[in-house]
Amino acid sequence: MTGIFILDYFTASPLQAVFVLIAIVIALTVHEFAHAWVAARQGDQTARMFGRVSLNPKAHLDPAGSLLFLFAGIGWGKPVPVNPANLRDGKLGDFYVSIAGIVTNLVVAFIFALPLRIIDLTGGDVTAVNQTWLQFTTIVTDINILLAAFNLLPIPPLDGSKAIGILVPHRFQHAYQEYLRVGPVILIAVFLTAIVFDSRILGTILDPVIGVFGYFVKAFPAGLV
Repeated sequence: MTGIFILDYFTASPLQAVFVLIAIVIALTVHEFAHAWVAARQGDQTARMFGRVSLNPKAHLDPAGSLLFLFAGIGWGKPVPVNPANLRDGKLGDFYVSIAGIVTNLVVAFIFALPLRIIDLTGGDVTAVNQTWLQFTTIVTDINILLAAFNLLPIPPLDGSKAIGILVPHRFQHAYQEYLRVGPVILIAVFLTAIVFDSRILGTILDPVIGVFGYFVKAFPAGLV
């Protein structure tokens, strides 16, 4: 399951298209809120001053990133402003802030996957109403898993690029900061390659990660019960 699966829903049915739009809003909102909340807990109130410690989608949706979800199958929210100098735990605090969005997306995916897990375990019947609800929860689950996997990539400005900062030795900090500066150009180039040449480059990279996340969210530990 790669980002392109989102585009398939828009041709499947109007209802599924609505479900996708709602799921994108949920995934992006909780992801960016988590960054802002953890930064505030770490002592940096920059995001709070910009109104980002909020579950209001309007505070977090980025027009370009949201449109990319529709045209490229993946996208992003509005970056959360963080001042690393204010973080109580320094580099470790920066790491916490960086992974907060990914972890939160996986938690949300797990919660929305619970109905299907319960039905699988109990052998319950799926009525027409349940089928519609399960369709919605499955889409929310999949998009949250996709966003978590995508943000794990170590390409700026994605979360993975900041999370690895804790591993960069001091003597390589200058090179690392330069990488963070030019990284968005690399990300745009990857997107353009995928769109213009109908490349599977993102799918090749993301599919193994999505598979692992999907197993723990949707199957584990149900298979042990």
